[in-house]
Amino acid sequence: MLKRKLGAGLLLALAVSLIASQVFAGQIFFNVIVPKFGGTANTDVTTKNTTMQQWEVSSIAVGNNYTVSFRPYSGSGGAVGSWVNGITGSYINAPYSPSQSVGALIYLKVKNQPLTRVNVQVSGYFNSR
Repeated sequence: MLKRKLGAGLLLALAVSLIASQVFAGQIFFNVIVPKFGGTANTDVTTKNTTMQQWEVSSIAVGNNYTVSFRPYSGSGGAVGSWVNGITGSYINAPYSPSQSVGALIYLKVKNQPLTRVNVQVSGYFNSR
């Protein structure tokens, strides 16, 4: 009887965790250090989970309020959108180009400006939608 209850509880916990991971699969938190003089850093890869053809970056925080640029890339490494500048407090909502299908693996590349002479810490939320 106890084994059955433990087994049922474990199965329920697994099901809930799988459902929760699917609901939030498109959005990730990132916190990267972007190298100086135009250097780049990548976020973790996430899975696109809707048919919307927009990507977004929110709750952006950029060290010393420098300007950085954001661009989405496919899991295979090709750019799937244009560079968009952002600073602390800005919000980005931009189209994919070319279109990306549900299930596509997407990551965000963050780039420092060519004349910025320091490494810059950048954090926020990236949603591949």
